[in-house]
Amino acid sequence: MQAAARSGASAAPCEHGRGCPTSSAGGRQEGERASGNAICGGFAMASGTALIYDEKMTTHKLLWSDPVCDIEVPERLSSSYEQLKCYHLVERCVHVPAREGSEEEILLVHSSEHLEVAKSTQTMNEEELKRVSGNYDAFFFHPNTYHCARLAVGAALQLVDAVMSGKVCNGMALVRPPGHHSQRNAANGFCLFNNVAIAAEYAKLKYGLQRILIVDWDVHHGQGTQYIFEEDPSVLYFSWHRYEHQEFWPSLKESDYDAVGLGKGKGFNINLPWNKIGMENSDYLAAFFHVLLPVAFEFDPQLVLVSSGYDSGIGDPEGQMNATPEVFAHLTQFLKQLANGKLCIILEGGYHLKSLSESVCMTVKTLLGDPIPQITGEMAPCLSAVESIQNVRAAHKPYWKWLMYEDTSFLQNLSTKSHSLKTASPRPSTEHDSKITNINETDEIEKFLEMHMTNVLFPVPPIKTATTDSKGSAYLLPVHLVKEIDKTEVKVLVSAFYADLVKEDETLLSLGSMLAVLDKILKKEHAFFWCSLPTGTLNVSNLQMNKRTSEDDLPLQKLFLQLSYSTQPQVCNGITESPTAAVAVALRHSINFGLQRVLCVFVGDMQIVPNTEDGKILIIHICEKKQDGKNNSKYYISLNWKEDAEGNDFFSAVLGFILPVAYSYQPNLTVIAVGPKRSLGVHGISLLFALLQGLAESRIFALIEDSEINLMQSVAKILAGASSPHFGVYVPPTQEKVNEIKILRDQFQKEWKMLQCSVKDGISRH
Repeated sequence: MQAAARSGASAAPCEHGRGCPTSSAGGRQEGERASGNAICGGFAMASGTALIYDEKMTTHKLLWSDPVCDIEVPERLSSSYEQLKCYHLVERCVHVPAREGSEEEILLVHSSEHLEVAKSTQTMNEEELKRVSGNYDAFFFHPNTYHCARLAVGAALQLVDAVMSGKVCNGMALVRPPGHHSQRNAANGFCLFNNVAIAAEYAKLKYGLQRILIVDWDVHHGQGTQYIFEEDPSVLYFSWHRYEHQEFWPSLKESDYDAVGLGKGKGFNINLPWNKIGMENSDYLAAFFHVLLPVAFEFDPQLVLVSSGYDSGIGDPEGQMNATPEVFAHLTQFLKQLANGKLCIILEGGYHLKSLSESVCMTVKTLLGDPIPQITGEMAPCLSAVESIQNVRAAHKPYWKWLMYEDTSFLQNLSTKSHSLKTASPRPSTEHDSKITNINETDEIEKFLEMHMTNVLFPVPPIKTATTDSKGSAYLLPVHLVKEIDKTEVKVLVSAFYADLVKEDETLLSLGSMLAVLDKILKKEHAFFWCSLPTGTLNVSNLQMNKRTSEDDLPLQKLFLQLSYSTQPQVCNGITESPTAAVAVALRHSINFGLQRVLCVFVGDMQIVPNTEDGKILIIHICEKKQDGKNNSKYYISLNWKEDAEGNDFFSAVLGFILPVAYSYQPNLTVIAVGPKRSLGVHGISLLFALLQGLAESRIFALIEDSEINLMQSVAKILAGASSPHFGVYVPPTQEKVNEIKILRDQFQKEWKMLQCSVKDGISRH
C-alpha cells in the first residue's frame, strides 16, 4: 500500500512528453503554522482514495478481424494507467489489489448457464472462440477472457469492500471487459459479466444496504443493468445515453425516457436519452442539476456506484459527443456529496485513448480532493437536451416528491424529429478510406486535447484551507493558520472605498484577519514544474504560462526535461470569522485585485450591498424577507427562503436555482457569507459550500459573522475535504417555495441559461 503523497512534492519529469502542471513545489510561509493535526499540506481525503488496476486484464483481446469489436483494445487500460502515473496520481492513491470474483458472486446476477459458457471458452481454439462469440451481439472471446472478466468483477467487489469498511473514502477500478450491457443470461456489447450490478447485489447482501444509486454516464444505454434492477426499489438506476429516437445501438424502445421501471421498481429507473450527437459540458451539467441530483438527494443512497464510460467524452468514435475531460471532475465532485462520500467508480467504455485517459485522470484527481478545473464551453444546454430533460421530469413526476409541485408536461414534437438526425459527413466508400478518416480525426482530437488540458490544468496550491488565529480557530482542526495583516496596511487598503469601516480598532482587526486569508487565495507565487516543448520552440514566449503559440507547435518529437515555471495560488480556500461589513470589503478588494467575476452568496441580512451594475459581482441574497429598497436584477437576486424546521428543504433551491445561475456566471472566486438573522441552519449552509466547490477552480472564501462552533466546524471540514458532509433529513419543498423558484427561474433564464429545464421562448443553445 502506498501512502498518499503531499501535493507539494516536487514533480518528476513526465515520460509522455507533456507537462504535468498539477505538480508543484510549495510549503508553509513565514509566520504561518499548522493547527493541531492539520491536513492542510495534502489534498487526499482523510480516508484516502483507492485505485485498482491489474495488468492481467489487458490479456483479453480480439484474435480476428471484426470492425464492430476492434475498438475494445487492451490499451484502454494501460494508457489510462500510464496517464495516471504521468500526473503523479498513482502514488497518491491507496493501492488495493484485484482478485477474481467467485462463481457464487457472479451468480448473484447471472445464470449458471451463462457462467458455464464463459468457463468453457478457456480451452477453445480460435475458430471455436469465434463461433461462440457469434452467438452474442458485439462480443468476442479470448482464452483469457473468463479470467479477465472474473478479475473485473473481483476488482469492483474489492473497491466496494474498501469503501464500505472505511479503509478508503472512495475509489476507482480500472477494469475490462466492461459490464453494463451484459444480462442475466447473455454477453453483450463487449461485456461478459455485469461488474456494477454484481457489486450492487454484493453490497446489499454483505453490508445490508437498502438504497444504492447507480449512475451510468457511458454514452450507451446500460440495458443489462436496467433489466437486472427494473423491479427493484432498492437500486436507483440513472443512465444518459445516445439514443437518437431509437436509431443508435442498442436501439431499444425501453431505453427511452418513459421506461421508468416495473412493479415496485417504478420510478427507480431513469433514462435520459440524447437525441442528437454533439452534446457538451453544459448539457451534462443540466442533466445533473435538473434530474439526477434532485432525485439522488431525495433517494438518499447509502452507496454510489458509477458505470464510468468515457465514450460520452469528446473525440470518441462511438459517442460523437463534445464534452471535455474536466466535466467528469465536476460530475464526480457532485456525486461525492452523496452517501457520506461512499463512491465507487468502475470503468466501462471509452475508445479514444487520449480522451479516455485524460478523463480518467480528471476523475481520480477529484476523488483525491484536488481543486476542480474551471469548466469550459458555453453554459447553455441545447434545445434537444432541454427537451429530453423536460420529458424525463414529466415521466417521473408521479414517483418523486421534489417534482410534486413542478409544472411538467410531455413534449411530443421534438426538434430532432424534424430534420436529419446525423450531421456527420457521409460514410466513406471503402473500409480503408473509413480507417484513414478515423485516424485523422483521432489525431486532430489528440492535438486539441494536448492544448486544452494545458489550458485548464493548474498547479495545485500547497495549502488547501486557511484561517487566522481567532477565538474560533482552535476548533477548526484541518486548516492552516495565517498571520493577520497589520492595521496600518488595512487602513490604506479599505479607506479607498469604505472609509467609515476603518474608524474602530476592533473592526480593523477583523478586516485584517479577513484580508490576510483572502490575499492568500488571490495572490500567486512562482512555482517550478516539469514541462515538455516541441523541438525548436525554445524561446521565452513559449515558456510563459507553459502554453504553446499555435497548433503548428504541437510536437511530433518532444524535448523532455525542460524546466519551466508558472504562477500558482498559495491557498485554495479560506474561512474567517468576520462582521457582515467585511463582505463588501472582500468583494471590492477582489475586484481591485483584477478579478472579472466574483460570485457572492449571502445568507442573512446584508448591511452594505456593493454596486453590481458592471457585472463583476453577482450577489445571490438568501433571506427570509426581501430587503427594502433593493429590487432583483441580473446581478442582484434575492431568494426568499426560510429553512423547514423538520429538516433540510433547501436542496430544491440550490439545485434548481443557485447552482444553475452560478455555473452560468462562471466566477473567478466564490464568496459565501453568513450574516445576522440567517434563514438557513447548518445543514442548508453546508449544502451551499459542498455543491459550489466546483466553481472558480474551487476557490471559495467563507465569511461567517456568527462564531457558532458547529457551523464553523462543518464549513471548515467541507472546505478542507476532511470529512463527508451531512445535510440533515431531506424534506420536499412546499408548493409556495416551488413557486418562488419557478418565478425566479422564469425571470432569469434568458440571462442565466443553465436554469432551463423546459422548452420556453427558444432560448436554449441550438
